[in-house]
Amino acid sequence: MIKKVSLTVLAAVIVIASICFAFPAFANSTETAESEKVTVTGQGEKLLGMLNRSFVYNGTFDNPEETVNESIIALLDLTEDEFIEESTVADFIYNMYGKKNIDFSTLNTDFPKKEGFVYIIPRGYTVYEHSLKSVTENTDGTLTVVTNVDILTHDGGEFTAECVSVFKENKDSAYGYNILSSDIQE
Repeated sequence: MIKKVSLTVLAAVIVIASICFAFPAFANSTETAESEKVTVTGQGEKLLGMLNRSFVYNGTFDNPEETVNESIIALLDLTEDEFIEESTVADFIYNMYGKKNIDFSTLNTDFPKKEGFVYIIPRGYTVYEHSLKSVTENTDGTLTVVTNVDILTHDGGEFTAECVSVFKENKDSAYGYNILSSDIQE
């Protein structure tokens, strides 16, 4: 029952993210802000859709095993029994975070193995629902996105926090961008 509810919530998040990607903004408007930054309004919905599909936050970006295990949550609808194809996970991680060459053989060593697949560790997970506050272009070409995020924990807790994420354009990504960091301010 819990798995059905969790999959239903995940499916709803994926549908919402898909809708965001289906109707991208047609024009970017900018206005000058403080120092050398500009506020960008045109890409906000696309970036928000990526954040609403992401489960990788804070220090998780620095840990390949955690990045893989958190990314699998966004892909639960593509699982085969308790496993998901390595290539599916690798493609998702590259498109979302720009990370390549993950050595899956070194991950989750204490769990069952199946050639070419990653084991899905049974556990609860937290759902993140972002609402856009601002998108700012930085002098290095990256974008800083500030959102309010409603956090729904696997054990029923709910709270709201601010999240600061940095995106970089990547024309090879299915999304057109990669999330370089995403830090929830607690």
